[in-house]
Amino acid sequence: MPQTHPSAPDRPRVIRAAGSAPEEPDRVAKAILDAYDAADRQGSRPASLTMQWDDATAALDFAAWQGFRDGSLSLEAVAVRLRIESGADAAAAARAAAGLEAAGPGSPAPGSPGPPGTAGSLLSPQTLKHPLVLGGCGLLLLLGVLVGVAIVVRLLMRRPAPRATPPPLPPADRPTPLAPPRGTPRPPAQLRFLSGPLAGRVVPLPAQLRIGRETAGNDLVLEDPSVSRHHALIAWEADGCRVRDLGSSNGSFLNGLRLDRPALLGAGDQLTVGQIRIEVL
Repeated sequence: MPQTHPSAPDRPRVIRAAGSAPEEPDRVAKAILDAYDAADRQGSRPASLTMQWDDATAALDFAAWQGFRDGSLSLEAVAVRLRIESGADAAAAARAAAGLEAAGPGSPAPGSPGPPGTAGSLLSPQTLKHPLVLGGCGLLLLLGVLVGVAIVVRLLMRRPAPRATPPPLPPADRPTPLAPPRGTPRPPAQLRFLSGPLAGRVVPLPAQLRIGRETAGNDLVLEDPSVSRHHALIAWEADGCRVRDLGSSNGSFLNGLRLDRPALLGAGDQLTVGQIRIEVL
């Protein structure tokens, strides 16, 4: 005898499903529709059917299964009627089933997502397509571009620090003394050796004094390898006592400046011949 089905749906049913729920709403709807088909083959038509996975609970009403079966509802339209709640517990299943009963057959359940992919933990890939999410991402991208442009403009507008202007060179005919001038300089009268083989000795300054390493042709002999054979000449002239370098290898220095031409010599100056320092008294 052929099996007959009840004309009116019976009480809601809850089915426990192993594992995690599918992420796509269409696959969730298909799983519940298959469960409806299995119940129909057993002679039962639940008013609502709730499936309970490890991580979510979803429910579907009888009218949605019937519309899918007769072709008036597509799988996407059935997915819209899904009521999905996170958490696989009995309370969630009861809430899902109660929501479908309150909505009535053929109506979307209260709190159910609108178009597929707009709410629910199962719809996380589709949630990214929500206008609010897309708008927020666009705003963050725009802010990032503006910050990058501001940094580039700031770097381009940064100017290098001006270089310090070197002080003007002193007059060529007179090296700048190490110490400030002390009024009118006294004429030199003696030389005191601060280093070298004659360190500590004081010698008088004659009208002309030739300084060098060799005995021949020099008035003052300094036996030091830094001193040339004919190194420097100190001589009195019409405008005062002048010192000049005689083309020495290591040079002659007056108050720390190398002599490249004759320079006036006064008391208090320091003369360096090679590496020997001499104080003018």
